[in-house]
Amino acid sequence: MRVSDYDPGVIGSGSAGQKGAIATAKARKRVALIDRIVMIGSVCVHTGTIPSKTLREDVFQFNLRLVVASGFFWCALAASGQTPPPAPQPDMLQQKIQQIEQMTAKNEQQLHTYQWIEATTLTIDGTPRPPKRSICRYAADGTMLKTPLGPQEAGMSGQMRGGPIRKHIAEEKKEKIQDEVKQIHALTQLYLPLNPVKFKEVLSTGKVNLEHDGANGDSVIFNDDAKPGDQLRLTLNRTTMQIDRISVKTYFDNSKDLMTVDIRFSILADGTMYPALTSIELPSKKLSIATVNSDFSKAVY
Repeated sequence: MRVSDYDPGVIGSGSAGQKGAIATAKARKRVALIDRIVMIGSVCVHTGTIPSKTLREDVFQFNLRLVVASGFFWCALAASGQTPPPAPQPDMLQQKIQQIEQMTAKNEQQLHTYQWIEATTLTIDGTPRPPKRSICRYAADGTMLKTPLGPQEAGMSGQMRGGPIRKHIAEEKKEKIQDEVKQIHALTQLYLPLNPVKFKEVLSTGKVNLEHDGANGDSVIFNDDAKPGDQLRLTLNRTTMQIDRISVKTYFDNSKDLMTVDIRFSILADGTMYPALTSIELPSKKLSIATVNSDFSKAVY
């Protein structure tokens, strides 16, 4: 038997043993790592944490594909507040899709019974303009009604002092911003409201990823959703499959002309979900829009 000299000997190649051996080796010491099995790594690597997490990830990915392919992912998008049932067989798909549509309509009907206050703030070149506040509610025909609260902001040049040249410049700037806001709405409509049919199309291309985050919940990421290189991220409550957040990273005609949309959801006492905070950022245009929905109460007709 050949005898070798070692500075220390570490018994057990678990997480503590590995770290101790590595630290010793970095200190230019000759270290022996001893374990009862041939491959180092102990329980953590071979039978414990890493294998179990890998298995859970594979199972979650498989279930995710079943959920999306069967249409049950729309249960989460509908924000019904119910845990999705097991994936149906193909011959039951049409029936389940109809049930999903009914659940979506139910949540929409619940929201239609409320009124709330919407406050929208436009920030230009780092300077926020006075927020526009409105009472929002749905009419009997389903259209959104917004009643302004208090004195609304006059036009950008409404109170502008100075001569005609200065007022002309202000008017041009106002028109430019109005045009940019229209472009923002047009681009946003490519992603919102959420489209389950498009999700299935993206899933078939293999451009859907799952990202785990123990603090903020799991995220389903749709790449190249509406444009090459864009991204739509849905952050879900892993237990209820409700949407906690929607994030969009996209761009206008120029890929460097970026726009991000971030929607944070909240839930009312009866389970109705609503977008509590919506933030839209356009760094290249030095423009941002923030909308806050609050003070929900039953609408009075």
